[in-house]
Amino acid sequence: MLQTTQPSLLDILSRVPSGRPDTARLVWPVFVYESEEALIRHSKEASHSDAGSLNVSGRVSASRLAPIFEKLTLSGLEHLVLYGVPNERMEHPQLLLDRESFLLRSVGEIKSRVPHLSVGLDLCVCQYVPSGHCRIGSDGSFLEQRTIEILLEHAALGIESGADFLMPSGMISDLLVPLKNLIRQYSHRQIAVLSQSAKFVSPLYGPFQQLAHAGSGIADKRAYQLPEGDSVVALQRIKSELDQGVDVAFVKPALSYLSLLTTAASQHLGKVGAFLTSGESLLFNQVAQKRRVSPALVRDEAFLKLFGSKAALIVSHQALEYAETISAEPRRLSV
Repeated sequence: MLQTTQPSLLDILSRVPSGRPDTARLVWPVFVYESEEALIRHSKEASHSDAGSLNVSGRVSASRLAPIFEKLTLSGLEHLVLYGVPNERMEHPQLLLDRESFLLRSVGEIKSRVPHLSVGLDLCVCQYVPSGHCRIGSDGSFLEQRTIEILLEHAALGIESGADFLMPSGMISDLLVPLKNLIRQYSHRQIAVLSQSAKFVSPLYGPFQQLAHAGSGIADKRAYQLPEGDSVVALQRIKSELDQGVDVAFVKPALSYLSLLTTAASQHLGKVGAFLTSGESLLFNQVAQKRRVSPALVRDEAFLKLFGSKAALIVSHQALEYAETISAEPRRLSV
């Protein structure tokens, strides 16, 4: 078991970002597949798509979590957000309501093996329902209230399993107040809410969808994601969700809306985070190939810009590799 005296996520968030790189402000998304067979099947399907050229190290089956512990040992990374990928999808995802589900068991195992690690849960139904939507139902007939009920129950089970933070990602505004009320029932725990508040319609989610939604098709989410380029509405949502008590409001895709991050900081709206999408990570490789440089150089330049924007946290599929780069430096940069 790894031992440490590292500060909690909420402790880190209580400090003003320095604008310099630090592993304490990185969050690594990890796909947890229900079975090894599902992981192999999805990997094969993804290999024939854009996702095949994306180096996504955070993919494991629930029965074989050891690679995660091995990768974390030397990286200095402190925060993970888990995305469950079930064997089968259901119109009414009962698996989210099962306290013995593969995902919740994974939370418990990770926390027992690495107690200091901040482990979060993505709060969305999109990986569990056939449509791939962030709501139960289909276009024009979404069951938003039922979706909220399921996500709240899943959140409660996640907290009981040891989750340290919850990440609503479905752009469901009415979820936040009851979620904060739920968390108050667990006053003996410090549970953070990291919300994907300003999530724009974008093709840059494609590789993620190909990894997590293999065989289900790509849902058209324009009905509830923000219109491309609408920074006015995005700032309104960020302010509204911070006022409702979320600990960090994320902008996604982060690099595409870097100016939004700096505007939010200049207006002192609160803690705003950057979510680097899978598509943006894929672009690192493509830019590097054209410039004939290492993809790591392009990646590091992007991270420096995001840290320079004073992002409270940065979520990225390449967080592990970047954390390893920081940890390899002679002196760790302070928060």
